[in-house]
Amino acid sequence: MRKILFILCLGALPFFAFGQLTGVVTDLNSGEAIIGAKVFASDGNKAITNFDGEFTLKTTSFPVTLVTKMLQYTTDSTVIDSPGKVKIKLGEPVTDLQMVVVSAGRRKQAIEEVPVSIEIIKPELIDNKGITSLDQAIEQTPGVSTFDGQVSIRGGSGFSYGAGSRVLLLWNGMPLLSAYAGDTQWNAIPIEQAAQIEVMKGASSVLYGSGALNGIIAIRELEPGTKPVTKLKVQYGVYDNPRRASLKWWDTNPMTQQIEFYRSQMFKNVGYTISSTLFHDDGYKNEEFEYRGRVSGTLYYRPKKWKKVKAGIGYNYQIQKTGNFLIWESDSLGYTPQGGIDTSDAASTLTYTLGHRLFIDPYLKIIDKHNNRHTFKNRIYYVKNIIIGNEDQNSIGTVYNNDYQFQKSYANGLTLTSGASSLYNAVNSALFGDHSSWNSAIFTQIEHHMGNFDFTAGLRLEYFQMDGQRGDSDFLIAKKDSTVLPFYPVARSGFHYKLAEYTHLRASIGQGIRYPAVGERFIQTSVGALNIFPNADLRPEIGWAGEIGIKQGVRIGDWKGMLDISGFINEYQNMIEFTFGIYNPED
Repeated sequence: MRKILFILCLGALPFFAFGQLTGVVTDLNSGEAIIGAKVFASDGNKAITNFDGEFTLKTTSFPVTLVTKMLQYTTDSTVIDSPGKVKIKLGEPVTDLQMVVVSAGRRKQAIEEVPVSIEIIKPELIDNKGITSLDQAIEQTPGVSTFDGQVSIRGGSGFSYGAGSRVLLLWNGMPLLSAYAGDTQWNAIPIEQAAQIEVMKGASSVLYGSGALNGIIAIRELEPGTKPVTKLKVQYGVYDNPRRASLKWWDTNPMTQQIEFYRSQMFKNVGYTISSTLFHDDGYKNEEFEYRGRVSGTLYYRPKKWKKVKAGIGYNYQIQKTGNFLIWESDSLGYTPQGGIDTSDAASTLTYTLGHRLFIDPYLKIIDKHNNRHTFKNRIYYVKNIIIGNEDQNSIGTVYNNDYQFQKSYANGLTLTSGASSLYNAVNSALFGDHSSWNSAIFTQIEHHMGNFDFTAGLRLEYFQMDGQRGDSDFLIAKKDSTVLPFYPVARSGFHYKLAEYTHLRASIGQGIRYPAVGERFIQTSVGALNIFPNADLRPEIGWAGEIGIKQGVRIGDWKGMLDISGFINEYQNMIEFTFGIYNPED
């Protein structure tokens, strides 16, 4: 009997020495699960929380100390004496100066550790300033200017009459440019759903591809929490009379009105966001009005059995009617279209447009057993423009976008981000003709964190063809024998060094490329007496950007801020622009 008891006691010893820990990490104030928190055990084991904030650790002995880290939260240290379930709550950040960005490395990073210039726009700015369109929001950023819907960062782009964009717009990490014009419809973005807006300056094509020649505007959607959120906003505005009486064309001052609704909530395994906007603007120029309505949102799903899987589908539909003219009547009638407001008159430069924009975004995120992250994103983006009274200029464009990303973090501070993307454009237009293009790429980027030093390097290989014709992405290796590769390489590198507690030095250099849009190559139309001609021989724009800068955190009492000083250089080749000239008809 004693032998049996001895054996049972001996067999039970490992259960006191070895065991499995499960736990959940939540926000101290809101109680929401924290995704992606890193949990380190004193015996060398580590884990990352899943989409429910849960983690599992196999420990070799007890007691064990767990250290939990997450950007924007205070690091937590907890001593665990025995196996079981652990509840860890992370409190407010050590300093309110810390901010997190995603666009620079396709992952969460502290803004001061990023080697490029990035500005952050918070939703509070949009609400407090009565902003109704994304371009109005980003114009608040230093070094960014907008002109009639065209955005330029650090003077890297001029006015292109609505065709082509050298600034790439990202919604939830995927490009959002139209198929036929390669443009961005800033007012179609549901800014009421934004968690934050990130403005990255300089050529940034390595991770996101064509279009990021001048920089990136990235918007992340605010994900729902367990506590429901409901918002309703109504705003009105009125245009004052111009100083010059000849410019005034109205009897009653023009007005703007907007009503906006937002609702979100996350249940145990499913959640949703939904928003709706109605907007009207009389405009200060005669017949340059705007009416639009939009509904958008996302459905989320987290399977019960697979805690490291998350799926969802986003949607956004907008319909709008606008009036627009390119040339005004005269210096004294600057707010009146040339040729008058009767669009049936061939001399009128006024155009009425009815537009439909729809995108649907299914996605899947998986954390595998080695804590590697796999992200599959897809988008169908449909745009239809109807020119009222001139159906010969109608256009339909559809974008099919697929993106896969793999991300792995190593114990030595190295993070690897790799993936592939494919983007297919189909255009059916009386204005441009029927065309298609295909842009595919593979990319990789490494980031190494070593104490106060961070190093980044990345490479992307781009392939592009339009209407089945190759050549746009050809890369000349040797001029002597004209050896070319069918794909174009784009590279970037940079570093960050922490000089002091709130002092950060950075430097970077990166390349960019932008392929001509269908509208730039094949448009042929007229606006009043102005004729526009195509140019099928346009070449891709290429360029590079370099910068060095220093970021200094400042805090005086309750006042806090960030001082950022940088020097930069941008260089571009094969820039595409519409120019005025005299063209005689062919004999």
